[in-house]
Amino acid sequence: MASDLDWSLAACRQPGADPDLWHDASDIQPPGTGHRVSQAARICLSDCPAALQAACLRQALADEGDRSLDGRFGVFGGANPRERYELWARLNPARAAAMEARSRQIARSRAAVAAARATTVGLPATA
Repeated sequence: MASDLDWSLAACRQPGADPDLWHDASDIQPPGTGHRVSQAARICLSDCPAALQAACLRQALADEGDRSLDGRFGVFGGANPRERYELWARLNPARAAAMEARSRQIARSRAAVAAARATTVGLPATA
């Protein structure tokens, strides 16, 4: 991250800040944990200096690159994984479209394999 910024002022680095609040596995979580992501984003957006928020978000987008939504986690720059993925997709529409097409292709392949297995062994076709 940008070295000319004082990261000790970041909301996530304050004494008593719970690091788990910012680093949940994703925003698609078991019931009862999504609130923690929202709480982390609120704290970040209200208590963290704007320059740090922007630098943190830029760095997260650079670090995550072409990762799918499943490969993103935590709150960075006030944005949860889904928000960062959507921002990345808007900034990289061709790459996002290719990723989505590949995901659909994989889903179709899995469905075909499940159907073939069901036909072979007489089980219900589930992917």
